[in-house]
Amino acid sequence: MINVNPAAGVAALNGANPNQLAEVLRAIALGDVVRALPIPLNGFVLDGSVAGGAGVAATNPYVLAAAESITLPDDAKCGWLFGAYARAGTGTKAQLTVDNNVPEKFSGSEPAAGHVAVAPSGDLLFNHVDAWTSVDVLYMPMKYAVMELSLPVASSVLTLPLPQNRQPPQFAQTAQPSANFQSTPPPAYTAPGGALQAAGNVMIVMEVEALVGTVTGKKIIDVIGTAPAAGHAALQLTKLTVDFQATDAVTSARVKFGTYHVVDLNTVLETAAPFYP
Repeated sequence: MINVNPAAGVAALNGANPNQLAEVLRAIALGDVVRALPIPLNGFVLDGSVAGGAGVAATNPYVLAAAESITLPDDAKCGWLFGAYARAGTGTKAQLTVDNNVPEKFSGSEPAAGHVAVAPSGDLLFNHVDAWTSVDVLYMPMKYAVMELSLPVASSVLTLPLPQNRQPPQFAQTAQPSANFQSTPPPAYTAPGGALQAAGNVMIVMEVEALVGTVTGKKIIDVIGTAPAAGHAALQLTKLTVDFQATDAVTSARVKFGTYHVVDLNTVLETAAPFYP
């Protein structure tokens, strides 16, 4: 037996007429869907190269200072790195070895020559001796909503807030109805994304800056679940807190992070929709 709801969002999207299409696209949050598609970066120039030529250390203050980097957009940090190819630079031009595909698996060290890694911040790291001036990258961004807050730090621990509900776009049902359009959703239909997700749905921390304390300023983000070094910060394994080094004596910090409170695409596509093809 085929276990597919014939009245679900997939069928609504496939069978929507022009009067319905805009509502369906809003319901699936089309912009978020497109933003999470695999992204090719072709002939990309590294941050260090932008700063002052080959071999210059990364200008991104949230990653290892020794490495060169590509700082990805706030709404498109790397969720999975497929691969990278070096076109120009001091190192051997070739397909680079991927040390870790996801931010949580970062080793904590600068990638070796001919290697590439995903930093805990979701940015990309390269060996500084390779001094790449042009690389091709294919990666898939995480799908999340960006938040930036200034929060108190108690005993070197910053507690991230649970995300607020993001009400998804609703079927307005004000467009000229077709023969297939139902003005009242069927009982099985539940507006997707309307409930808060469970605790722990912070996905990534992109930036941390100590605002008040003995050692203030922007912090390098260490490997998840580790005790951070001085001047560093680290998201802990529960993804509910960010730790600082005790000697930094931080009491207030700015943090930029991604939370999973975007529209749940799977729910939209599998739940009965208010109109049918």
